[in-house]
Amino acid sequence: MPDVNVNVDWLQQETSYYCGPAVAQMMLTALGAAPPKLPPTWQAQLWEVVKAKTGATRPSGAPSSATSPAFPTQKCEMCSGQWACWSATPQVLEYILGAYQTVADYAVASPAQQKAATALILDTLDRKLPALALVRGWQHWLVVEGYRFNEAGSAVVGGRNFNGVYVRDPWDFESVHYIKRQKWFSEYMDFVPCGSFQGTYVVLCGVKTVVVPRPPVTPKPRKKARRGLSMGDRAIIIGPDEARRAAANGVLELRGSTRFRAALNDASPVSTMLVERLDRTDSFYYIVSFESKSKETARVIVDGFSGEFDEASGIEKAGSVMPPFLPPSSALAALDNTYLEAGRYRGRPIRAGMVGQHPLPVWRPCRESSSAFLPFYQFSV
Repeated sequence: MPDVNVNVDWLQQETSYYCGPAVAQMMLTALGAAPPKLPPTWQAQLWEVVKAKTGATRPSGAPSSATSPAFPTQKCEMCSGQWACWSATPQVLEYILGAYQTVADYAVASPAQQKAATALILDTLDRKLPALALVRGWQHWLVVEGYRFNEAGSAVVGGRNFNGVYVRDPWDFESVHYIKRQKWFSEYMDFVPCGSFQGTYVVLCGVKTVVVPRPPVTPKPRKKARRGLSMGDRAIIIGPDEARRAAANGVLELRGSTRFRAALNDASPVSTMLVERLDRTDSFYYIVSFESKSKETARVIVDGFSGEFDEASGIEKAGSVMPPFLPPSSALAALDNTYLEAGRYRGRPIRAGMVGQHPLPVWRPCRESSSAFLPFYQFSV
């Protein structure tokens, strides 16, 4: 088949204004970049990069909405007497593609002709690299992952008998998406109507494959908790209500499971326990308890930042109940007027009233508990 394909995995944009982060994630994944190990989602982290690296000054009169929120460094262009604002500029996507992968160098190009812009995309695809195209003026970003040639109805573009392109649209649903040449030129590859790219067709293309990879950048230590401005930064911890919603969504697939029928039948998320990991820096998870008829029948673990469903545990037989957690007061009372039994502190007395409790239960895999469903209370003496 006369196709050139790079094969980019499709991803949906997580919000109406995550078009730029979504195509950036697809590009980075296709170029072999490792996703961040820490939540929030990759797209959410890339959105923080967009806000940090756009580098403009948002005009005071520019519009803002829930589907296109404002940020202080947002770039806005005057169009027919009104402000129109970028969610992700070509330059900030160029920065992201340069900063977070080492396979190829990408650059913004803005030719004055459709065929010239498309030819740059085809050149990139021939290098086995995906490309980005700003389509429908400046409304949306697409990943271009391949093209067809030498079929009936082709036309010469960039020295090729060009028929059409394969794209990945983050606002679409998961599918193979092919756009014929005529449609590509009549609707998608449209010129930017105003602003700094007025009258041009904007693409991001791989201009050089790097033969020797750059040495990896050693991540900087995390600073105090705050909303991040780079790929390594973290989001805030989600609240109990969001954790319950995440857990309910996470077990939807298990509700049809025979093994979880007793645990999840008519059960709903009721209470939450936020737990701190001791073996991972700045890592938290929720244990969400499910109850049916006021009896706890299941527990679900979701990530403390992203809400991603990780594990579920529940009863196997109808009528059973999950074993209850020891309340903090009982654990604290068990320590009063006893002696430490750890290392060089062995034999030191623990006086009543001289013990403080850590704000959260804690856990790490150890001999005493190999299950994240069985955390500890931590006390200081």
